[in-house]
Amino acid sequence: MEGILWQPSRHLVSGLMSGRGRPSLYTEEIADRICELMTTGESVLAISKMDGMPSEAAIRRWYTDDFQGFAAKYARARDIQADAVAERAIADAKAATDPGLGRLAYDAMRWHASKLAPKKYGERLEIDANVRASVVTAEPLSEDEWQAQHTKAKE
Repeated sequence: MEGILWQPSRHLVSGLMSGRGRPSLYTEEIADRICELMTTGESVLAISKMDGMPSEAAIRRWYTDDFQGFAAKYARARDIQADAVAERAIADAKAATDPGLGRLAYDAMRWHASKLAPKKYGERLEIDANVRASVVTAEPLSEDEWQAQHTKAKE
């Protein structure tokens, strides 16, 4: 018996874990706190470094796996976060004492907001297109019909 290490049964361990890694720290309170911090403009990376918070990978896994409905909360917080980042960009630009640094900070935060909410803060593209259509018939065109179509197209 000496020299043999005790190992917990698989049933004991499987009751504690969800199948991969260590047990999840997920609680409704932690999920709500993460989303609340996101709405103030905090990044997931910054939140994960705070005391009592799960790792960045865990937060992203909860979102991608929609762990206990976290994906909907996260998506809503992300939308609000984009507004907070955009508002902060304007406030920081106005408060900057150096115009060059103010512009740089504004551009960086505006870019960040465009990635968080591309439909709202992303670049808008204008598309100008000329479309030309041709009618193909089974019967060949006469010389006069061909000339008439091609002179219209050139005008």
